[in-house]
Amino acid sequence: MVLKTTKCIFLLFALYLTPRLFSLEEDVDLHDFYYKVDMFLEEKKGVFVALTDMIFESEMSAEISQLRTFTQQDKTVSNMKALNNRIKNDITTINKKAHILGFYGAKTSYKIQVENSKNIRVKMYINLGRIFNLKLNIKYLNQDDEFNRKYNSIMQAKLRMFKASIAEIKALVDIAVKDLRRDGFFEPSVTEKRVCIDYKAHSAILNLSIDPGKKVCFSETEIRAFPDISTEFIKNRIVWNEGDFFDIEDLEATAENLKNTQIFSNVKIEPAKDRLIDNKIPMIIELEEDKKH
Repeated sequence: MVLKTTKCIFLLFALYLTPRLFSLEEDVDLHDFYYKVDMFLEEKKGVFVALTDMIFESEMSAEISQLRTFTQQDKTVSNMKALNNRIKNDITTINKKAHILGFYGAKTSYKIQVENSKNIRVKMYINLGRIFNLKLNIKYLNQDDEFNRKYNSIMQAKLRMFKASIAEIKALVDIAVKDLRRDGFFEPSVTEKRVCIDYKAHSAILNLSIDPGKKVCFSETEIRAFPDISTEFIKNRIVWNEGDFFDIEDLEATAENLKNTQIFSNVKIEPAKDRLIDNKIPMIIELEEDKKH
């Protein structure tokens, strides 16, 4: 269980627990001992804020409860070396998870105390530090300076919503690609995605290079469906027109329109890349009948 502590709680805890300390060597036989694990989040420089609480509890508590040290507590321990190895492996996992969440300066430590002749208490201390900010260095390949300035400005404005967690970095990359796919580019590709950590500045720098590809317009639409379905019925639910610039949201909206009819069990819409001519790309809509209807 994850416990949120303040200086006051630490003081009360220290007064409550005054364990007898022993010099425990790694080769000491502990086969008659049971142990319990307590975990504490340490406050540091006032950065233990609601955001930290939310991320830690929602993303890490489940993983922590499944770690070997926690799942095997209250079982007898064979020796100190085995217990230390088990704890160290779990701490490595905790630190990796903290890094994934954007706490690249996180540190985890532990103490082992003998409370009585039959019990050992393992105390783990997690100091998350500060969640790192995310910075973005993005380049659009094969495009002029004006294009790069325009899309850089768009992405830098969105960057304020993001921190340096792996999930948010991935989301930012997805947004950069989708922005292009909403603006005529049907097949942009990410050619570089590299993160550099600046520990002094408490930030992670995402170096991102994207080749937007070719800007295209919708041309004719090929419909592949089953007998007895009206082609006009399908066309009336297409939200783009021939000559419009490609927009991935038009594909999504059309697919939603067709699914909402409850006539189709599967709807697939995609550009016919092999039939791209100049800046015009045909679309293919494939539909399968829902037998229940």
